[in-house]
Amino acid sequence: MAERWQRLTQIFDAAVVLAGEERCALVGRLSAGDAELQAEVERLLAAHDRAGSFMASPAISGEALAEIEDAWTGKLIGSYRVVRELGRGGMGAVYLAERADGQYEQRLALKLIKRGMDSEQVLARFRAERQILASLDHPNIARLLDGGTTPDGLPYFVMEHIEGRPIDEYADAHRLSVSARLELILQVCAAVSYAHQHLVVHRDIKPLNILVTGGGVPKLLDFGIAKVLHEGGDELTSTVTGFRLLTPEYASPEQVDGRHATTASDVYSLGVVLYELLTGRSPYRPKGGAIQDIATAVSTTEPDRPSTAVDHAAGASNAPRRRAGVAADRVAATGSGSVEKLRRRLRGDLDTILLTALRKEPQRRYASVEQFAGDIRRHLDGLPVTARPDTFRYRAGKFTRRNRVPLAAGALVALALVAGTVATAWQAREARAAQVRAERRFADVRRLANALLFDYHDAIKDLRGATPVRERLVRDALSYLDGLATEQAGDPALQRELASAYRRVGDVQGGDPKGLGDSEGAVASYTKALGILEALYRADSTDTRNRRELAGLAMALGTVVWERGDLSTGLAHGRRARDMLEPLVAASPGDTDQRLQLHAAYDLLGQLSLEAGQIAEAMEFHRLDLKLLESRPAAERAQPRLRHAISVVYGHLADAQAEADDQPGALESRRRSLELREALAAEFPENAEYERIAQAARYYLASVLGRMKRWDEALDLYRKNLAEDPSAFNEFRTGEALRHLGRPAEAVPHLRRALELHTAAFRADSGNLFDRLAVAGDQAELCSALAALARPDARETCARTVAFIEATAVEPTHAFPRAFFGGVWFALGEAYDTLAARASVRPAERRTHRLAARDMYRRSVEIWTDLTARKLVSPTDTFRLGAAARAAERAEAAL
Repeated sequence: MAERWQRLTQIFDAAVVLAGEERCALVGRLSAGDAELQAEVERLLAAHDRAGSFMASPAISGEALAEIEDAWTGKLIGSYRVVRELGRGGMGAVYLAERADGQYEQRLALKLIKRGMDSEQVLARFRAERQILASLDHPNIARLLDGGTTPDGLPYFVMEHIEGRPIDEYADAHRLSVSARLELILQVCAAVSYAHQHLVVHRDIKPLNILVTGGGVPKLLDFGIAKVLHEGGDELTSTVTGFRLLTPEYASPEQVDGRHATTASDVYSLGVVLYELLTGRSPYRPKGGAIQDIATAVSTTEPDRPSTAVDHAAGASNAPRRRAGVAADRVAATGSGSVEKLRRRLRGDLDTILLTALRKEPQRRYASVEQFAGDIRRHLDGLPVTARPDTFRYRAGKFTRRNRVPLAAGALVALALVAGTVATAWQAREARAAQVRAERRFADVRRLANALLFDYHDAIKDLRGATPVRERLVRDALSYLDGLATEQAGDPALQRELASAYRRVGDVQGGDPKGLGDSEGAVASYTKALGILEALYRADSTDTRNRRELAGLAMALGTVVWERGDLSTGLAHGRRARDMLEPLVAASPGDTDQRLQLHAAYDLLGQLSLEAGQIAEAMEFHRLDLKLLESRPAAERAQPRLRHAISVVYGHLADAQAEADDQPGALESRRRSLELREALAAEFPENAEYERIAQAARYYLASVLGRMKRWDEALDLYRKNLAEDPSAFNEFRTGEALRHLGRPAEAVPHLRRALELHTAAFRADSGNLFDRLAVAGDQAELCSALAALARPDARETCARTVAFIEATAVEPTHAFPRAFFGGVWFALGEAYDTLAARASVRPAERRTHRLAARDMYRRSVEIWTDLTARKLVSPTDTFRLGAAARAAERAEAAL
């Protein structure tokens, strides 16, 4: 393909200066009978002529076009005011913008399609970029914050504004050493790897798209020509169109030749960027600056070894896009001391790593960004790199450089050293073979996770009747993962990937609200993942990633076992997550992601403490959580994810306040939570999740109003939610409010629907304690409503409720469910009292009802007495023991 392109460009260059019959004759002669080649050259020449004509007589002058683009300055786009233009590319322009609705102060980057570029193809590509960014959340990728359409139909999206410099300028300005430059590129590799895991190929990695902040954090930008791997053909990969969008100096040979880009293409581009960071020049020196010259060099020219390229860096005036003077003194820029020292630093491993990444054939490059980054890391750690031949001399040299001091004293043990080195070489060959197997398995795991779990499962999870297929996918995935787990070969990267896959399976089984409802299976999968991560943590407890992943998994497992009724184990996992995250946040106070993860740990511990009846501890966790989040600068607190997190804390703080019998405080906290969530829903109307959490906030606000006997206000909120979401809980609460307002006939249909929905969820996951409590609560409330109506099926419903509760086992120290059942027994007692009070009931039946009422009250007394002895009764429930005891006495007297 490269050879054909070279022939095409040679004919084009020769013919473009001619005209008429002379041009036609030359093209025909040089094409040598290749009709297809001749036709392609003629099409390019025709396109060139049209472009020349157009540019000779533009429809609008450059000044006028600039004036139109500058017209956005000071204007409102959605909730944002444009401050000034930051940059302009092929499809759109990027502007500095600021919030203009008075909600909070924040500066952002707003990307907008340029006028005249709003063709269907460009609009589709722009929307694709917006969708890709919405799917990516990584500390080294610029985050998408908002999006919309201008009044005249131009799409835009809003991202965090990165105040930084291109990675090459940053490295030179800060005189970063070779090692520091390698550490910097490793962070970029992590971002690209994350995108690849989400099936996105960037396709335009270059220094201008990697900005480094003042704190030294690189941010990957501009996914404008990124490709989602499971998409079909992409017209942007064609030669002519592709040149218009990609950057040839950093594009891979397959991209400039018009072939499809893959993850290996991004590996190549990363290699070019690193080559320039280390040598100060491009790997290629094209004959001219035309696109065709650059494409020819990329496709046909082998790059110089970096260790030899630095000799020419000072004279690399033709290196594309380099600032004057940056490459003139590579030695000073890297702090190497001399050219010879820099050459020695680059010679060997770095030569091999870069030339492997820059191979023309994709299959001969590193198979993944992880492998490329792994070799860089191994080089930094003084370990053998996988791209080098696995020779005795090479490994012995590495061993020597890592152990200079011990070897200086090794004269006394020379014989032992020789023997040990021979053994090391033998072990190295064995390790190399094991590594090859592990990397092959590593690729298998990624394919399994991405294709089987991510693509196939997520594509069918919302389809009716898909549950059996989803369950089969999980079984097959577990079988395959269990097989791989026995062949880990001690490879940390494979172990981490296995843990990630097991966690994903656990999410699908029951860890996620939209999972299969198999909480027992989720516990088993999470436990396998936990075992793998614990081994990694024991091997290197200083690795931040190990600590964070282990903490996240501990919280996931803690939540599931809590939902299954194992409160003490849930608390243990929550405490472990907190203990691992607090030192990380203290060491990196500006890391928002770590701060939010610690927030999740505090929040879980607060909920679990409340479940255990430890109200003061619960409130302390939630107040500590609020301090953690609200202490951040205003710009950071304005981020949607922090505002959402703060709304969660206020909601759970309200739960603790309600249990402490501080109903006004609970009402105020619930209102603050609702205000935050309704603001998010209004700002992001296309985000269904924000509307869902706003509904949840209304639901819980109404529950506080119900505790305060303000049932009319509660009913209004419940009905508003029910109109938007006819869920089981909205049905139940609407029925409950109607019954308390003395309208049981209206309540019954809502309560029956709630019971039907909750029963279906319980049957899908019978081990979930909260699903069981929901069914019991529905039955008891329905029993009360039917009793108030003197319905003949009331007694049967009450009896079913009794049997259901008796079949439920709860830990004696699990305060919440036991208190819940104490209230249910009392409500059943009142229902039986109501049945006994009917005038039409026969004396024998009345006695039966009174006996049942007495039994219900006594059961309530037993629970409240035990909870009181254990000091697990909340202040809001202190009266319940006395009320239950008095009700039991009245029932006894009535007999």
